[in-house]
Amino acid sequence: MEKFICFVSDTDDAAMYPAGNLRGLAVTAESTILMTFNSFRNSANARDTVTLTCTADKEKAVMEAIAQKINATGPQYSDGFIVIADDVTSTYVHPDITSITIAYAS
Repeated sequence: MEKFICFVSDTDDAAMYPAGNLRGLAVTAESTILMTFNSFRNSANARDTVTLTCTADKEKAVMEAIAQKINATGPQYSDGFIVIADDVTSTYVHPDITSITIAYAS
């Protein structure tokens, strides 16, 4: 079963990507991690991004937690649904994530 990665930034703003669409993660500024995905809305070369804001100097720990969650196995992951960040319910894969922003390729 394919795993899907879910993000919720507001009650009317959410996205879910197949884990295989993840292109990478990068620390782009202090307390900022950029996750890049193949866009589901546009051409093959377009990229959607999810920006995670986290506690300063915890970027590596957050990236490790994301990788571990995506690669985890067991019955709790049998539905293939992985919430990385949900600002509405304050549910995050790591306690140092504080907020997210989703940007779709135009």
